[in-house]
Amino acid sequence: MIMARDGVTITQSGNTIYCSNGETYTFSGNMLFGSGGTISSNVSSIQEAVGIVAGLHGGKMF
Repeated sequence: MIMARDGVTITQSGNTIYCSNGETYTFSGNMLFGSGGTISSNVSSIQEAVGIVAGLHGGKMF
């Protein structure tokens, strides 16, 4: 679980990334998809995909 700077909690289960604000992202092959379509087309791992989603929400809080 990651807490983003904008207050959103991000969790990952399998190839799906869930945000506490209701957004859902899917990692498939080397693509990251969100509700608006393709977010990134050159993602190497689910960990990188989670990092990208965290970045969309202002980055990870420490």
